[in-house]
Amino acid sequence: MAEIKISVVTVCKNEARTVERTIKSVINQTFSDLEYIFIDGQSSDGTLDIVKKYSDFCRIYSGPDAGIYDAMNRGIDAAKGDYIIFINAGDYLIHEDVLAKCAAVIEGGQQADVFYGNLFYYNPLTGAGWMWRPMRRTRLTMFIECLPHPATFFSRRAFAKNGLFDTSFQIAGDYEWFVRGMEKNQLRYGHIDRIITLFYEGGVSTDRDHQHLLREEKKRIKKMHYSPLGRMLFSSGSFISKNVKFLR
Repeated sequence: MAEIKISVVTVCKNEARTVERTIKSVINQTFSDLEYIFIDGQSSDGTLDIVKKYSDFCRIYSGPDAGIYDAMNRGIDAAKGDYIIFINAGDYLIHEDVLAKCAAVIEGGQQADVFYGNLFYYNPLTGAGWMWRPMRRTRLTMFIECLPHPATFFSRRAFAKNGLFDTSFQIAGDYEWFVRGMEKNQLRYGHIDRIITLFYEGGVSTDRDHQHLLREEKKRIKKMHYSPLGRMLFSSGSFISKNVKFLR
């Protein structure tokens, strides 16, 4: 297989305090066939001044958007890579060789439309951290949990099959996309068993003030993509899988 091209997309608004560590983690990668695309939602805090220092290494787009998933869709439209990974402003690729090592796995022959890796969660307030190693993708595990989009490589053919992100969602649009791909469009999911990205807790999806909205959006997604019987069966399977240690 010919070497793949990877597009890294960062979407952000008003992240002057944290965005530089994200940029440096991307431009310091050893992987050669890489493009970096920055989608800014008209920041007013100096974010763009920082990003423009690195304009030799990235393509910058700034303008109003209709939310996170609209900005991510704009990144998809701008990207030219065979695979796209979204690295949030503030988060960063775990080490300088990680894209090269992931590309080697993707090129290794496993047939998948989407490759997901592991994510390291870090809480800067407490200093605590933990690794999220997603379960193998089945219909049940997709019902139970999302995938970590900052540690996921989306192929261009996956967007051709599954469409773009649904901008009617504020927080759970990535989960809806993954579920749609599993339930409606038969996307194939492959695992890269290594930590790809360090994720800083405290963003929109992990903010406690937004947890109610997240739960409501996930309920809507499950009603969109699962029948009442399917929701009942998968909910039962979810309960059993979470409590299986007590049944042994």
